[in-house]
Amino acid sequence: MKTPAIPPDAWRRRAWLLRLAAAATAAAPAPGRAGYNIWTQTYTVEMPEIAARLARHFPLTVRPSPLLAAELSEPAVALHPETNRLSVATRVRIASPLLARVAQGALAMQTGLRFQADDRTVRLYQPDAERLELDALSRRDNQNLQLAASALAREALDGYPLHRFAPEDLRYGGRSFEPGEIRVTAQGIEVQLRPA
Repeated sequence: MKTPAIPPDAWRRRAWLLRLAAAATAAAPAPGRAGYNIWTQTYTVEMPEIAARLARHFPLTVRPSPLLAAELSEPAVALHPETNRLSVATRVRIASPLLARVAQGALAMQTGLRFQADDRTVRLYQPDAERLELDALSRRDNQNLQLAASALAREALDGYPLHRFAPEDLRYGGRSFEPGEIRVTAQGIEVQLRPA
C-alpha cells in the first residue's frame, strides 16, 4: 500500500507550528531561574531563587532592644498567592537578662513585597510575626516575648532585597520597561512589566 504524499501546505503549517513552539519555549522562564515572559509581559522569580536568596541572609542575629537578642536560622519559605504575601519560618534562640535562661523555638513571619526603583530591587516589605512558639518558659516570660515577636520580624526581614533586576532584564526588543504590580503565585514572584 502506497503512503499518501503530504501536501506542501501541510509542511509549511507544520514548520510554522514548530517555530512557534520553539519561540514559546525560549520565552518561558527556565526552571528555578528568573525570566521574562514575552506573552504575559511579566518577569518571574521562581521559588528556588527565592529560597536560595533568603538562605544567604541566615543565620543572623537581631537586637530589637538593648535587653533582647535573637538568633534566627534555618529559614523555610512558603508562598501565599491568596494574600499576595510570603512567609518565612525559622528556628529562634532568644537571650535576655530578664529571662532565667535562653529560650528556643520557632518564629513564623509573613511579609509583603515592594519594588525599590533606585537600585532595581524587589524587597521584603512590612513583615510581621505570625507565630512564636518557645520551649517551656514561665507564662509571664512567654507573654513578654510574644509582644516582642513583631519587632523581631521587622528587624530580621524588613527591606531585605529578594531580587535585583539587571539593566538588561528591563529591556526587550529595543524597548525599556519598568516593574509594576508584584504578585505572589504558586511558583514564585511575578512582576508585571510596563513600557517605561
